[in-house]
Amino acid sequence: MSDDKELIRRRVDNNEIEELSEDDDSRPIISVEELTSPRMYSEKSMKRAQTKAEMKRDNRYQVFDPFSSRPKMLVFFAIVIIGDILYMQTLEGCFLDVVSCIDWMNQNKKRFVVLSLQAAFLNTVLLWYSILTESHRKVIVALGINMLFLKYYDTGADFKSHGGLNFALFLILLIVLNLIVLTVYATIKLYLKSKKLFVLMIIGTSVAYGMFYTYSMVPSCNKWRYGLNQSLPLDSDPSCTVDPPDGYCWYDIGNGAFDLSKMLGYADCARVYQEVPYEGASGKVLAFPRTEHFTREQKKDQFTLQEEILAKVTDAKNVPDAEIKLDYTDVEPHIIVDLQKNSTMVDERTKVAKDNIKGKEPNVLVLWVDAVARPHFMRMFPKTKAWLDERYQNPETPYSVYQFFKYHSLYSYTKPHFDKFIYGRQRGEFDDLGPITEDFKKKGYVVGWSENGGMWMYNNNKSRYF
Repeated sequence: MSDDKELIRRRVDNNEIEELSEDDDSRPIISVEELTSPRMYSEKSMKRAQTKAEMKRDNRYQVFDPFSSRPKMLVFFAIVIIGDILYMQTLEGCFLDVVSCIDWMNQNKKRFVVLSLQAAFLNTVLLWYSILTESHRKVIVALGINMLFLKYYDTGADFKSHGGLNFALFLILLIVLNLIVLTVYATIKLYLKSKKLFVLMIIGTSVAYGMFYTYSMVPSCNKWRYGLNQSLPLDSDPSCTVDPPDGYCWYDIGNGAFDLSKMLGYADCARVYQEVPYEGASGKVLAFPRTEHFTREQKKDQFTLQEEILAKVTDAKNVPDAEIKLDYTDVEPHIIVDLQKNSTMVDERTKVAKDNIKGKEPNVLVLWVDAVARPHFMRMFPKTKAWLDERYQNPETPYSVYQFFKYHSLYSYTKPHFDKFIYGRQRGEFDDLGPITEDFKKKGYVVGWSENGGMWMYNNNKSRYF
């Protein structure tokens, strides 16, 4: 170290590098102690430090500092305000019925994404503009305060007020844009620092992409046509063939990559119970309210109904006659359903059954799942698929399994599919028809119904299911 210091002192004496005195009229460009620190051994490092020190002395950074003058500050905050206005345009609410709001959201979702992307882009530009200057701390503080304002401006999660969801989208886009800029910036820095490392990075990236392309992208649609037990559709009619998607099956490629519940551990129901407590319930067995006593206003739509139910969840000891209980006493939580028997209905249906049913008719349990693609069903329900595989076209089992291979999803959301299933027609076309459950009741069946979407499914219909 002493030899290095002596070398630098000689270079200072020979005017090869400059060291200014510590008086009131000048500031040191760079001191001998700084030059002889462990990070200053190379000549390149010394030159970079010298250049940076000169820029500090000459106040060249002030050219880029948005807080160095009032006009620049006005420009900075003008860009921030423009970004906020773009974001707030995405907070437009819908005050129609649920079905109409779903159509409205589908029509406007692209516009909302584009506006959020523009707002995120402006914030990214300001952030990286400041990182390359001496004023980055001030800018980061200003942008952070602005982020808090946007976050708490609207925290809703329904069609009227959906800022909580929009801010999550805005934050994701902001993170993605910053990662892209960071990648480009780091790549340029690596190239300037070491061309060999840059070449190695390009080769490594190319090999990784080649492997990903060969083993993930190319075979992604190989299983797309297969059904239960590796069966294939009958495509004897060329006008109704089932063709795989053009290009790649991105859902298969990214399967599980964005499953935040699994990444964060929220697939564990016991953990969810511990971290998301119910209002008014602290015990291990929770009781849910009886919804048959709810008013029409309380169950006017799925969001209101869910809020009413969750607000009235309580400890089971407070409601001994609760119909549904959620038990967390074991490692695996389970549901306890204690249906209240309607003896009058049973007697009525028994009389009807004697006149309409010959012999013993089986109980019928229908599980209705919203429209889901066959490949996605196989990805997300592997145990159910395995159970169906064992019984598909298997004469040794008492069960028969049938699968639809052709396209039978007609709409982009739940309600129209539900109407088709229950009535055979879409809403507005079935005022003179009863639901399929009426046919069962006429045969003497006692019909029950349970759903997680809310009573809104049939509130507006003239016919009732039960």
